[in-house]
Amino acid sequence: MGTWAQRGRCTKRRGHEKHARIIVQRGGGWDAGALLAGIDPVFAVEMETWIARWYAHVFGEHVVNASVADVDYDRLQRVRFLVSSPPCQATSRSGKAGATRRAQRGLLSKSASGTVCDPTVGLATLKAVDGVDPEVVLVENNADYGKSATFRAIVNGLESRGFNVDYSVLRAEHYGVASGRERLILRASRRRLPPWPKEVRRPSWYDLIADIVDEMPVERLAPWQAKGLRDNPPPPNTPVLIAGGNPSRNARGYVVHRTPSQPAWTTQLATNTSGMRFRDEFGVVRRMSTRAIARLQGFPDNYPMPKSRVQAIHILGNSVPPILAEQLLRGFL
Repeated sequence: MGTWAQRGRCTKRRGHEKHARIIVQRGGGWDAGALLAGIDPVFAVEMETWIARWYAHVFGEHVVNASVADVDYDRLQRVRFLVSSPPCQATSRSGKAGATRRAQRGLLSKSASGTVCDPTVGLATLKAVDGVDPEVVLVENNADYGKSATFRAIVNGLESRGFNVDYSVLRAEHYGVASGRERLILRASRRRLPPWPKEVRRPSWYDLIADIVDEMPVERLAPWQAKGLRDNPPPPNTPVLIAGGNPSRNARGYVVHRTPSQPAWTTQLATNTSGMRFRDEFGVVRRMSTRAIARLQGFPDNYPMPKSRVQAIHILGNSVPPILAEQLLRGFL
């Protein structure tokens, strides 16, 4: 969780920092988007220690290593914006396998609709609203989070506090991101809500990585990948992405490749994005670098990647695309 101040425009009025923002986001996707919009992050909360340390390395020492549910928001300065990304792996399509274990540990609750998530961390959004008194609130999560009782409680809580609220599921590929990640975005404002960002043409994933292809190591495909390409070959003389896990197979077991005219694979650790490969038009296969995957996810090149590939994919797979975050934030500036 964190506060942001717009560069060159940070002024105080009655104890209220006019252009401050407060953020809840793993890995810093919102923060990277804020920087693209000309906004400086000044406060953050992250529960997982290694992510908090990496956040501090990238954005500064203003990160608190704690659960968002345990923060005393009354002690924080008032802010204009609150951005919250409550964790809810149980509603994520890549995180449902562990739902039963988390429920047994008392970390999850089940709604009448059958959706399972942690209400404590979700409702910390309202706790933060009461503590820092923002003018604008943004909540971001996976598309299925909108079916949860926790999300409905957040909506009702914001409306009862006088906010105008709307929400929609946005596809990142419609907002300048090469991959097709879906995100539920809630917007709440004490004033009239601005229009949603205008859709823009999706960039070609190949155009984004063409200048760094030669830096990626040459590798062989796994036997099942090679067989899949033989059984279901891509168009001739066409570069393709080859995913590294189960989503790379179609109903007949073939590798599902992506051409430059299609969206790139959504970055997900649980589906083995780490094994994503690129095959050029001459048939040379290379392992996708974390920098290349970051570009597909909408991260700028000045965002450093951890040396650990697993950690880098974890951050990229859990972050909102910064390009999308930038556009959502600019709408309120």
